[in-house]
Amino acid sequence: MTVGSAGIATFLASFIDDFNNLNWPRFRARFRNDATVFFPQQYQVHRAAGREETDAAWGTVFKAIRAASGKDAPPFMRLDPQEVIVQALPGAAIVTFTLQDRARGTIGRRTMVLVETDDGWRIVHLHASAAAAGPAC
Repeated sequence: MTVGSAGIATFLASFIDDFNNLNWPRFRARFRNDATVFFPQQYQVHRAAGREETDAAWGTVFKAIRAASGKDAPPFMRLDPQEVIVQALPGAAIVTFTLQDRARGTIGRRTMVLVETDDGWRIVHLHASAAAAGPAC
């Protein structure tokens, strides 16, 4: 984490907690209405833009995660961000991290663009992709 990024780190930790617990109202509130998202390809190939498209795609993701968990109560998954880098800019930040999925042999790659609003940090763009895990290059 960069110096002065405590508020961003708190936002990221809360975002991950809300996602692990599939807390839709709190999770959804972390995005601006005009946010864009590239989802992992198993959920959606094309970019989702705006509240209507992103809500529909997140609904598919949440349903799949809940079903795969086999659980009736949270947490429904355990995301553990690794290699977190925060690039703080005036009024904005770029956050990147990886997620290990040993069962699938993949590494999830995440990039979030955050903007600072009167209500705190909000996601304006999220890019989620996966790559085959392998030896470091």
